[in-house]
Amino acid sequence: METVATLDRISRERLSSLLLSQQKTLSTASKIAIIDVRDGGTPLHPTPPNSPTPLTPPPSLSHPDYIGGHILTSTHIPSQTLPDRTPSLVHALRDTRIVVFHCALSQQRGPTAALQYLRERKRVFGDDAPQSFRLGVGDPGRSATAGEGGEGVLVGEEGAEFEKGSGTGETEGRGGEQEVYVLDGGFVKWQEKYGGDERLTEGWVREIWE
Repeated sequence: METVATLDRISRERLSSLLLSQQKTLSTASKIAIIDVRDGGTPLHPTPPNSPTPLTPPPSLSHPDYIGGHILTSTHIPSQTLPDRTPSLVHALRDTRIVVFHCALSQQRGPTAALQYLRERKRVFGDDAPQSFRLGVGDPGRSATAGEGGEGVLVGEEGAEFEKGSGTGETEGRGGEQEVYVLDGGFVKWQEKYGGDERLTEGWVREIWE
């Protein structure tokens, strides 16, 4: 059974290389999905009219951290909405080759989200749900870094690309081949290197991070 300890992590360098490689392709189909589970600042439980005591928002909303930018093409799914949205997310991403989860630091919410996703994917597609698309790393818990290569992986000027000849990896009824990662260091680490790179980051606010 998957646990937080066995989740694969991907480095910011490797993810940036993959994103830049994807931008160069002519295909409109996305091979990478990035799920940002940082929390927004809009309370889910507004105070009712004439209420004598204001309702306290959930703890995750008391300290919103979906601020200061996000990885280009990422999808924002606040962590408190994951239990309801994970089933539809599994179906929506069934043929996406790489799914990367992250929060601010990828220490708790990001790994938890990835684990929920993996378990739901197994529930939907069964124990034999394809998980064989690799980035040259096969050991649980290892980080996929820009310097690690692997058989069948193309390496271009921007770094590692996608597995040669892998196609869509679709398997009828079971989803396509897929790898699930947690972004090492989360968005905080990402923005330190790529915050000002408009090819990779959108809405970055320098003043927030300095």
